[in-house]
Amino acid sequence: MPAPPPDIAALLAARDTPRVWSLLVSLFGDVAQSPDARLSGAALGRMTEPFGVKPEALRVSLHRLRKDGWIESTREGRRGFYRLTETGHRESRRASPRIYSGTALAEEAFVLLWDPSATPPDALTSAAVTLSATSALSPRPAEDAGVLSLLLAPSEPVPAWIRAKVCPKALVEQSRALLTLLEAVAAWRAATAEHQNASASAVARLLVLHEWRRLVLRQPTLPDFVFPKGWQGPACRARARALLASLPRLTPKQIEALGSLC
Repeated sequence: MPAPPPDIAALLAARDTPRVWSLLVSLFGDVAQSPDARLSGAALGRMTEPFGVKPEALRVSLHRLRKDGWIESTREGRRGFYRLTETGHRESRRASPRIYSGTALAEEAFVLLWDPSATPPDALTSAAVTLSATSALSPRPAEDAGVLSLLLAPSEPVPAWIRAKVCPKALVEQSRALLTLLEAVAAWRAATAEHQNASASAVARLLVLHEWRRLVLRQPTLPDFVFPKGWQGPACRARARALLASLPRLTPKQIEALGSLC
């Protein structure tokens, strides 16, 4: 008889405490996207406590996000409330397509080659991966006339040395660990779907969203076929998308109404 799936509290207990400011960015970006959306300090404490976040660490991280211009705070009596600033909204909107999309980040990959005596081409943006002093891998061809753009065909093998440049081993291992976590959350979700607990589901959604966000925002904007052997990005994307579709996104008011989580 198979062992029952672990609950969310057990999954969180087996993990290291995340960087609190990053966890808060994930939470605000998911549930506080409208200009007037806000969350109280008490609600933030209830949402982050299951992750092992202490009140002192929460206060420090909220101060850091205010200082960095991500959030702003107001008070109503003894209660403090927090909302995204214009900067926070802009950065959240910029990252959302990568986080919530169900498709690969790019469909094509081009090897760019240029003269060693020339300056690097304009196409070398944050989306490109440097291969050598005179070559790069990019999701789009170069516009510079002096740069050769070679389209890689998905049906043709990509050299291992190019794959290794695309994604470091640590990120490959992160993708494997994330897939294991997502499969465990999916098993928990399937076992509890008929008697879903709103509080546990809110924490599960934040867990899935945060860990997927940590991976997808680190991977280069390139098609799946150029990544190295063992890369689990596509499987993680599919599993994360399915889980986020099944775990309801609560409104700030609904989060405020939640009791003790997990």
